Amino acid sequence: MLGHPSIARTPAYRYTFFISFSRFRSKLHTFITLSSSHCGNKYMTSALVSGGMWAIMQLQKSTLLEELQLTDKPSRPDAFIYKLSAEKGLEHFRFVILVASRQDSYVPVHSAHIQIPRPAEIDNPADGGIYIDMARNMLSPIMKNQYDHLSKGTTVIRLTLDQKFSSRNVDAWIGRAAHVAMLETPSLVGSLN
Repeated sequence: MLGHPSIARTPAYRYTFFISFSRFRSKLHTFITLSSSHCGNKYMTSALVSGGMWAIMQLQKSTLLEELQLTDKPSRPDAFIYKLSAEKGLEHFRFVILVASRQDSYVPVHSAHIQIPRPAEIDNPADGGIYIDMARNMLSPIMKNQYDHLSKGTTVIRLTLDQKFSSRNVDAWIGRAAHVAMLETPSLVGSLN
């Protein structure tokens, strides 16, 4: 199953999805994400992309960008991605494969890998603490299952893929090429199975 945090957009959808799939829970095996921004884009590594996102948010309303920056609600714990991080689900899979690329400037590796970056650790509690909470929200149920003798446990695999691009164009320079390549390379998805 390929997944991304934004597939579950509404509470009604999540409820219907999990109720209808609850009978298949024992058959859930592998969950794969490709450059998915699980913890948002708060700590971007590219000033160019970060500035571009800020400019787009200033010029026009972009719900997705506001959600990724955790600015869609006045209080960060009410933000969509924060609430989504508190939803259980990953612990039902035998394997969780989180794929990222250092060349992808659109999704930070730490967000795709659900890891806590150093800037979040030293940032003010309002921002860094929320990021740390989101990572813990997603990984704590998995860790809890590791100690349950009745559970097979979940293995989290973090892959960092870097690609060779035939030409150095603007897309490669700004990190878009690596982001799009994850989705446009069928052999990549096939090799993960």
